[in-house]
Amino acid sequence: FVWQLPFGRGKLIPLSGPANWIAGGWQLNGIITYESGIALPVRYGIDNTNGAAATRPDLVGNPNSGSRNAPESWINRAAFQDPIPLAQVLASGMSPIVAAGNAGRRPIIGPGVQLWDLGVYKNFFFADEDYRLQFRFEMFNAFNHANFGNPNTSFLSNNFGRITSTFGFAREIQFGLKFNF
Repeated sequence: FVWQLPFGRGKLIPLSGPANWIAGGWQLNGIITYESGIALPVRYGIDNTNGAAATRPDLVGNPNSGSRNAPESWINRAAFQDPIPLAQVLASGMSPIVAAGNAGRRPIIGPGVQLWDLGVYKNFFFADEDYRLQFRFEMFNAFNHANFGNPNTSFLSNNFGRITSTFGFAREIQFGLKFNF
């Protein structure tokens, strides 16, 4: 968004002289990004089907009912369990595909992204509006919101379901001057 404040010469609230230099020519800018998390696959970690199919754990609950604000427990790890071993599946006469696990392709929803990039500009006009000096104050990730990386999705890993990284960058602030002629 770009919002030129309505104060100053030629604006809704006209100003002149020192009042125009102080209160006129202000502009607010921003880019706000909100994204939902992506669906993530879960891998078992070992081949339970002797190469016949990709092995996934069995899904026995809702994996997305974990603590969504705690990176160490982003997903409900208890929603998964070991698939039935291939030898047991074959001995009981079940289809070998049962040993591949019943979790869907992408049962986990990862964390989303929230970024606020904001800017405040002040324009100073010279020589009948032909020349402009612009002072810029810009903040990227203005509220310093931590955006988490995706959780570990390898079922047999000690870090299964935990988020161990962040995505993006911390708040950055910059100032600038721009002269237009």
